[in-house]
Amino acid sequence: MHSRTALGLALCLAGSLPSLVSAQADVIVGDLSDTLSHGSVGNIAAFSVGTVSCNVGTANLLWIASTNQHPVIGLNMYKVANGRVEQIGMSWLKHGFTALTQSLCGSCNGVGGSALGVGCSDPYGAGLNGNQGSLGPRSEVNAATGFFLYPPQHMPSYPATIGKRIQVSHADLDPALNPGARYFVEGQYVTPDDALAGNGWNNASYREVTVTPSGGSYVIALTSTTQRTKPAIQAWQDLDSRVVMQTIDIPGDGRLHVGLRAIDLLNGRYRFEYAVHNLNSDRSVRRFTVPMAPGANLSNLRFHDVNYHTSEVWNSSDWTGSTAGGNASWETATFAQSSFANALRWGTTYSFSFEASAIPTTVELELFKPGANPVISVPLSAFPCPLGGGSNGGGPSGPYFQDLNAPYDFVDISATGSAGPNSDDGNVTASLGFNFNYYGTVINSITLNANGHLYLNGQTGAHFDNSAVPGGGAPVGQICAYWDDLNPAVGGTIRYQTIGTAPLRRFVAMWNDVAFYSGPSTDRETFCIILDESTNKITMSWRSTSRGGANASLGIEAADGTTGFSAGFNTPGSVIAGRTHTYSTAFPETAQLSVTGSGSLGSTIGISLVGVENKPVWVMIDVLPGPTLVPNFGTVHLGLTPAFAVLIDGLLVPFFSTNGCGVFRFEFASPGLPPGLNIFMSGLIFDPAAPNQVAHLSNGAVLITP
Repeated sequence: MHSRTALGLALCLAGSLPSLVSAQADVIVGDLSDTLSHGSVGNIAAFSVGTVSCNVGTANLLWIASTNQHPVIGLNMYKVANGRVEQIGMSWLKHGFTALTQSLCGSCNGVGGSALGVGCSDPYGAGLNGNQGSLGPRSEVNAATGFFLYPPQHMPSYPATIGKRIQVSHADLDPALNPGARYFVEGQYVTPDDALAGNGWNNASYREVTVTPSGGSYVIALTSTTQRTKPAIQAWQDLDSRVVMQTIDIPGDGRLHVGLRAIDLLNGRYRFEYAVHNLNSDRSVRRFTVPMAPGANLSNLRFHDVNYHTSEVWNSSDWTGSTAGGNASWETATFAQSSFANALRWGTTYSFSFEASAIPTTVELELFKPGANPVISVPLSAFPCPLGGGSNGGGPSGPYFQDLNAPYDFVDISATGSAGPNSDDGNVTASLGFNFNYYGTVINSITLNANGHLYLNGQTGAHFDNSAVPGGGAPVGQICAYWDDLNPAVGGTIRYQTIGTAPLRRFVAMWNDVAFYSGPSTDRETFCIILDESTNKITMSWRSTSRGGANASLGIEAADGTTGFSAGFNTPGSVIAGRTHTYSTAFPETAQLSVTGSGSLGSTIGISLVGVENKPVWVMIDVLPGPTLVPNFGTVHLGLTPAFAVLIDGLLVPFFSTNGCGVFRFEFASPGLPPGLNIFMSGLIFDPAAPNQVAHLSNGAVLITP
């Protein structure tokens, strides 16, 4: 017995490997259970992750030690940021040696030891999966068939701390270099009888982690829940519905996933972010090509892979990018040139991007190892969702708009700030150094309370017993990042400081490793609140948390105590390390309106309104010259009714369908409009949810009838 402490559309080019038995073993990663952060060597940090396997099949899964009839376990780490997904780390493989009879995923039949019974689960902790001496290379595993050499033949010496474990560059973890990044770990099992049964498609699962700087290295911690049977590339689409995914099953081999996120740069050009994940294909991929129309004017080609390490035999040289022939293409050496070339091997994801003035509709993948159908063409296209344009303005006093998934923005003043309250329930009033317009109240100072909140100065009291925000109870005019019964007298510090120069100064209040009034003294919270000069923006960020907001209030409220936003009230999981909430007064981006068609009888008139929300839409149509030009909403003249007839003093008010990008489309057959009309259109995307009630006003568009 081993110690537990130590796409929307699937393109199926072929079926899975044929099943040769009626009863089938089927292993999945039922849970990513724990993590270990092992420290760094140079600028490389090392991690390991615990996995819990489950046999969800109908036959016992072989788990025979000292043979090649047991699972091997691979671990990976991913980053999602700036519209793209990247694999940033991988481990060598843990070899299974005995199975327990737990029941995470169902009712266990009691079989363990040399087999994982039907319905049974087996935990391998992060210590076990990170045990350097027992990890073998990936290069000796055929993930499509589950075959691997045992004992492993290539077992070089390895460096302490980081050898064979998940290795990640500090540049991929530094929050200053990766604002708003989200991180994920992935576990994958490969084993022969599971592959023989054709059940290798569901062997990878992912889970989100937070990343925190610590002592010259970084610490990861699990959050959310394990996404069973989903490889980590799926997190990209799970976070962003504008990502399109396709699945490719290679006949007699394994599975690939291809993803695309297209972004409108609003200058006649688009950025295309691709990622290709090899789940378990042994043939692998050596070339990735995006065919483009002539004159697409490609630029800014980008490639990202993940480094093999610890003397793994596979090469890690970057693929060569090219725009030859007007296409975007990247490739590595052929199998004939080098069998150790940096092909896209199993359990890895490579990312590609470029900019162009045309929208591609397919991609091509060339397989690395010889075999039938070496080039696969995959239809893949996505509507370029806009980045957004200019501001519509907005008064400096609000209203505020809440963003609970803003880019991570934490300012550490623990070594430079002035001392705030250091006693239980203490208060300190601090000068901001500038005027801040908070819900129409101009302030130049604020009160810090030890219990995790700010409030308008002049109020006193302990305020250790939190209540809902907004709620009307004392204190009022609160800004709460973690209103709970905290006590810096037990441990931790509270500091404040104004940084920067006018007119962009920032007032920062930081609770650093602050303990609670009751409970374990090891329970600590680290967070900050930032007030920005000129923009009157409020930022709350959490670097680490012990209790996750389970008994805390989060949010803001105006001086009346009733107007504001709640982000949590005694809600477990409302506080997540590495997250930022913002409250800003800036209006959202301007919508973009376009119109096509001639207006002649039988022609199709198309209206497209691109905004930033899937919300109700109003489109106003006026004839030029007219007494009143839209968007002066007092009077609207000639328009088209929903019945598509010409109507004087009319107004078209359709609710457009959307494609998930905030793109609203409407088409109709023209009844034949009088010649010589200049039809002016303007649109409005409206968010009716109080208290926002935000309008995204479009630019104007003109249709001139022949």
